Amino acid sequence: MEWWMAFIIIFGSMVILLISGIPVFIVFFFISNLYLALYGGLQSLTLLAGSILDSTASFVIIPVPLFMLLGEMLFRGGWVDIVFEAADCLVGRIRSRMFIITLMASAFLGAISGSAMAMAAALGTSMVPAMISRGYDRKLTFGTIMAGALLDPIIPPTILGVVLASLANISVGRVMIGGIVPGLTLAGLYILYTVVAVHFRPEKAPSPEVIRKNLPQKALSFVRLTPLLFLIFLVLGLMGLGITTPSESAATGVIGASFSNAIRRRLSFKEMKEALLLTARTTGMVVIILASSRAFSQALGISGVTEGLVKLATTIEVSPILLLACMQFVVFFLGCFMEQISIMMICVPIFVPIVNTLGLDPIWFWVIILCNLSLGGITPPFGLLLFTLKGTFPKASLEEIFQSSVPFIVITIVGLIILIAFPPIITFLPNIMGK
Repeated sequence: MEWWMAFIIIFGSMVILLISGIPVFIVFFFISNLYLALYGGLQSLTLLAGSILDSTASFVIIPVPLFMLLGEMLFRGGWVDIVFEAADCLVGRIRSRMFIITLMASAFLGAISGSAMAMAAALGTSMVPAMISRGYDRKLTFGTIMAGALLDPIIPPTILGVVLASLANISVGRVMIGGIVPGLTLAGLYILYTVVAVHFRPEKAPSPEVIRKNLPQKALSFVRLTPLLFLIFLVLGLMGLGITTPSESAATGVIGASFSNAIRRRLSFKEMKEALLLTARTTGMVVIILASSRAFSQALGISGVTEGLVKLATTIEVSPILLLACMQFVVFFLGCFMEQISIMMICVPIFVPIVNTLGLDPIWFWVIILCNLSLGGITPPFGLLLFTLKGTFPKASLEEIFQSSVPFIVITIVGLIILIAFPPIITFLPNIMGK
């Protein structure tokens, strides 16, 4: 059988099963086993045992449960309000100040959390009602909340980044550090857009509020923020300095969060139990996904699809940049209909040999993919963050939420073009820090 026929059969059956609503990890586990047996014989199923062992015994996936637990502890511990209070002190009497505060706080929270959906839920619950009641434009408010949550998987620590680096077999630490500047760049573009939008359409925001906090009150807000700054140093600072690995940084972050919550007495035993159960369930799913992904890569190799795609990529007469643009478009298109883990499972095994053959910088390429995957959270019709916001603010219609995401989708695409045109934005920090 020709490789392209095998490609169509494998991916066609996969898409049909995913559309049917079967859980993602079950689909990939079944597809991987089925086509391993069909193309390699029943004896090839022994490869699955190795895939499971490699995935469950891999040191690089340890940050996944730890980063998730860290984020859950901080969100449940009430630290979101402290971050917003500090951001409020920094922003002066600007007409778009609440939009700016939201995006600044989101970028900061992205440095201590790894879950975009948790971020969207927290922001949607706390900020949307407050901003709308003060007279801020509904659509711009919804878009700002979703754009802020979109930053979470990009700015480390990032669970999505850990899984992506594990699937692509590259350094988790370098991918996470490489996401710092791109995440801040996107945050800056979002802030610029809100300022410009309000400047030309003043009705989108009320007149600047009078800031009544005196200097001691402002100082107190930043003093309360000190534990979070220390946590960021424990997670990112130590890793960037080469003192700890990503796994060790995640562990020190959890310990630091435990002490911080214990001192403030904000996290009950019941809430801690819920956080641990959620972490355990998610970690189990990630392990199955990683095992299935490796088996899926082996199925592609046995069927000849991987070799065929590599030959096609190296013999077709197009520039590497055009090929890169095509791969990014595939991820963007799939992001409109599928969640990020599914997209990674499909694309990473195909992209890895192509990236290696073309000689592209793997950190640069996969950080761009990470940003593109994050964008899928707000792309209609099936972006998860769209429905998360709808769930936290039921008064908004889906049509209204969809429309509010469009400007930020365009801005994010502009940001991706900037990252592609200027690779040092991504690579200079990992190169300096040597992680």
